[in-house]
Amino acid sequence: RTSAVHLLALVSDVLDMSKVDANVLDVDAVPVDVTAIARSTVEELRPLAVRAEITMEVVSAGPIVALADPARFRQVLHNLLTNALRFAPGGHVHIGVRREGDMAAVDVVDDGCGMDEKTRLRCLLPFEKGERSVGGTGLGLAIGHRLCRLMGGDLTVESAPDQGSTFTVTLPLAPDATTPR
Repeated sequence: RTSAVHLLALVSDVLDMSKVDANVLDVDAVPVDVTAIARSTVEELRPLAVRAEITMEVVSAGPIVALADPARFRQVLHNLLTNALRFAPGGHVHIGVRREGDMAAVDVVDDGCGMDEKTRLRCLLPFEKGERSVGGTGLGLAIGHRLCRLMGGDLTVESAPDQGSTFTVTLPLAPDATTPR
């Protein structure tokens, strides 16, 4: 059963990557409350965090409305958080939501094993898995990076060995923030 789940995830990731590469992936950027999506994604993954003895918290000054495809933004966050849960067992994952100029920024910070410079520079490329890889398809970060770009933002990473990692998603703030979805 585990092999079937892994194979399904791999096929799904390969299809998403192919759609992104062919410029046929639909991204419907609408005003969304990124804080609310971050909180709900954390709650969805809370049972996994409890099992791994990891604490997770979302810190935000309040609702921050950005232009994003809600399903794709949730996909990016879900991937970042499941990666953090894999690499920070017994640790802590902090999700900070803030404004940065005309962008919304969501930081996913873990106190896990971190990455060396070579791994950090390559981790957003397809099929890249670090030396300490524990599962995954090697496509999630590459897909997340491309999805963020398609939504007018970016995905960046800071990390050092034994220092944890910080992944930052940036998305354009919604002009005159209307009702978020």
